[in-house]
Amino acid sequence: MKARAGECVYCGRFLPLTDDHIPPQALCGKPRPSDLVLVPSCRLCNNGASKDDEYFKTMMVLKDRAGNHPEAVAVRDSAMRGLAKPKKVKFTRRILGSMRQMTIRTPAGLFLGRAPVFDVDLTRLDRVVARVTRGLYWHHHSHVRLPDDHKVVVWSEDGLRGITPDDVLQLRSMLIDPVLNNPARSIGRDVLHYRYASSDREHVTGWLLEFYDDVRFIAFTMPNTTGDST
Repeated sequence: MKARAGECVYCGRFLPLTDDHIPPQALCGKPRPSDLVLVPSCRLCNNGASKDDEYFKTMMVLKDRAGNHPEAVAVRDSAMRGLAKPKKVKFTRRILGSMRQMTIRTPAGLFLGRAPVFDVDLTRLDRVVARVTRGLYWHHHSHVRLPDDHKVVVWSEDGLRGITPDDVLQLRSMLIDPVLNNPARSIGRDVLHYRYASSDREHVTGWLLEFYDDVRFIAFTMPNTTGDST
């Protein structure tokens, strides 16, 4: 990757830049798709995200439906080889240590047996999606990065299961319905499908993202009132 000086889309610092890929090219088989979005990233931000990208990829290929997507199948061998590397011992132990047996039943309650499942670190998945959202924001807003006084908030579909019905209704009316009114877009041989909508407030946007035709996230950009950003 050829470096040039400029503003990093993630940290905002003026540094030598490389191209970061949206979605992460680790999620795609070879040859890499030609339609990945390229965003300007400093090496520190680019390299610092690689472990989360690897975790995201590994969790996706281990998931039943997502793992059957053609691009997930194409990267499964590299994910499994990564787990076998000596320098990945801690990473592999952490994933294997999260495995447990779960009882599988039909919607009617019929016992189907037990199957292994993994306790996924949703925080790590959300970090990848937050980065993807920042890149897509830059891509769709005339190559202007999200300001430092704004943040990206991400919820995975699994992470939404604990919220109240009232919050679900508010989230749907404020974010989901407006986004669903806009066209779906696809990148990377259908690795990522997404929709987005802008509000009447500057820099406030909503996003629905789906990876491998299965794993869904909601994200929005909003003013950072707490002093923290994602």
